[in-house]
Amino acid sequence: MVVILRHLVLEKLLKAIYVKHVSADIPFTHDLFQIAEKSKLPLTEEQRNFLDEVTTFNIKARYPD
Repeated sequence: MVVILRHLVLEKLLKAIYVKHVSADIPFTHDLFQIAEKSKLPLTEEQRNFLDEVTTFNIKARYPD
């Protein structure tokens, strides 16, 4: 449960950064790396791997594939 909450917190944070720096139209995805990439955040390989790993704990509920 804690990992799922971490995913949600990171997702909301990354989407807030996206809105502030890119556009008010947020991406319809839960993929943390994809959101960070679209936000033009400079990420290390370790950070990319971390976001990919945390994304695997997402529960697909709101956005269909």
